[in-house]
Amino acid sequence: MSPILKGFAEPLSRALEVEVSDSGDCEVIWQYTLDEDLYSPMHGSVQQLTNGNYLINSFGGGGTILEVSPSQELVWSVHLGTISEPIYSYRAYRIPSIHPDAFSVIVDNYRNIELISNFFVNGIVLDDENTDLSFSIHNASGYTQPYIYSINDEIGLFDEVIDTLSIEAYGSAVINIEPSILQDSVSSLSLEIWPRYHDYAIRSLNFDIFRISGVLSSFKQKIPMEYNLYNNYPNPFNSVTKLNYDLPDDIMVNIIIYDVLGRFIKEMVNNYQSAGQRSISWDGTDDKGALVSAGVYFYSIQAGKFMQTKKMVLLK
Repeated sequence: MSPILKGFAEPLSRALEVEVSDSGDCEVIWQYTLDEDLYSPMHGSVQQLTNGNYLINSFGGGGTILEVSPSQELVWSVHLGTISEPIYSYRAYRIPSIHPDAFSVIVDNYRNIELISNFFVNGIVLDDENTDLSFSIHNASGYTQPYIYSINDEIGLFDEVIDTLSIEAYGSAVINIEPSILQDSVSSLSLEIWPRYHDYAIRSLNFDIFRISGVLSSFKQKIPMEYNLYNNYPNPFNSVTKLNYDLPDDIMVNIIIYDVLGRFIKEMVNNYQSAGQRSISWDGTDDKGALVSAGVYFYSIQAGKFMQTKKMVLLK
């Protein structure tokens, strides 16, 4: 139709996004014209991706797939065959995720503290400021999933719970459970979480849990014996990830994020910090507060002579 409607000498293939109003009127709100050698006299398809770009499939050029930005910039393309030896794809489709059961769980207030001289405990510690059991579920798959979680403990510190919640693709949810017993207590807690349709991927977590009067910060924290930078969690991540590190000494700390080309993205920490177990969260923004694109990033720590770098993956 392009020679007739557009006056072109040769026919061209175009990808169109059309908005249809309630009255039935149609308006082209986005279009991309393929090069002449990619003209397809038959099948083709277009899919809008979660990153806002368009995935275009054409029989032209012996079979071609392109990804194009909303500003009509060609992001990448692949030629499946040649004119003389075509390899046609009837339809190109970007699969959201090949791991529909991928998820992670983070439990808050897990601590190593000294209750009395030289007596350290590991577990979830609830105090007068952090009264509730709190944990988050991170859906690392490209599909909206219903998750089932169940909670029970040894002495009935919490009422037995089994519930279901839906989490969108690459999203997360925070669950807070109030204890039934408010006095000082110690119990063993079992937490099980699984995607409803993928129960083989169940996470079974077991913790000691302590209910302590007062405020946790008033207790002495166990000081790490050496410097360490841990893998960020979750990884890959969609919105927020946590960077954990250990400081055996009071020292000046600098933590910087770079992209895969080594370009500066953001300075996360640049101050003097006391010894202990530390953490900082990154929300996928640069030094100006703008969201960065999906991809591989590096985070590096320097504390005195200690230097270490780790890799993380941001999804969109």
